[in-house]
Amino acid sequence: MKRSYLLIIAVLLLGLSIGLIVGGSHKSPLASSLLSFPEQIQLSSGETFEISPYEVTVSFPSTLIMGTISHVYVKIHPLGASPKRSIPSLTEGFQVNVESKLETTDAQIAPDGLIHAALKADQDTDFTWNITTDQPSHFTGTVWIYLAVQPKTSSSITEEQPLFAIPLDIAVSTVLGLRADLALVLGVFGSLIAIGLVFVALGLNFFKYKTKKSK
Repeated sequence: MKRSYLLIIAVLLLGLSIGLIVGGSHKSPLASSLLSFPEQIQLSSGETFEISPYEVTVSFPSTLIMGTISHVYVKIHPLGASPKRSIPSLTEGFQVNVESKLETTDAQIAPDGLIHAALKADQDTDFTWNITTDQPSHFTGTVWIYLAVQPKTSSSITEEQPLFAIPLDIAVSTVLGLRADLALVLGVFGSLIAIGLVFVALGLNFFKYKTKKSK
């Protein structure tokens, strides 16, 4: 009877451990927002310039498992040359960079602060943040995207033009009330213990068989 109890306990423990391992290693599903650059931009001087068409995709975890590291992505994709208009292009007289930052509550992000890259007409521009939380409740945040415009004739004057403020609302889940990393550790140890119980049960069965045979 002891052997049967051990096997039942081992099976239950192994099933729970596998559930912890699967839950702890589960990847957070991503949600996304799609936006387009404005066709024109007005600088502080009052001048209006044309902007080439770009498509912006912001991807973020719709649900973040507590204790895991997920990511927030911004991808700025050029859509080709814009049709000729009556106003000059911004890139004709200015060096144009794109800047972005992620602000959140109750979460840890990296990198922190404003990051920037050159805005290219023939290549994607990408930003990526690592994000994790120790809080079990959902949190909010904002992805900010700016254009940094600097005259080609000057190296000291840069004007920031805000383009987008994309709100984030991210739910937080746990693995049976545990952080994902703790669930993984417990799952691995639980699996080892369950396998050990199986060997103990088999050993008891072998010992019982040997005892009967010796009689």
